[in-house]
Amino acid sequence: MELAAGLAMETSKVKTVVRNELQDTSRDLQWIQSQASLLLYIQSTWYPDARKAKVAKLDIQTQATAHPVVSYNEPAVAMHPGAKYPVDKEFSRSAKQ
Repeated sequence: MELAAGLAMETSKVKTVVRNELQDTSRDLQWIQSQASLLLYIQSTWYPDARKAKVAKLDIQTQATAHPVVSYNEPAVAMHPGAKYPVDKEFSRSAKQ
């Protein structure tokens, strides 16, 4: 009986310690978030376009990393040397003559 009571007491102590650590961690996280929000607010007052620049930067990064193979600025032949443009037979005959 004493063993069970001792085990229950130790379990209670562990639960209390874990609960206190979680509360401390939660408090720390809330403080960090409030500081980050404050910093963003201050930055936006100093640099009004800072938010727009960050959004634009994220947009550019998303476009750049969207698909590494596809390039809309280069023709398929440049990326795939074996590819050929479709050539009209009539056009190619008249060009040779």
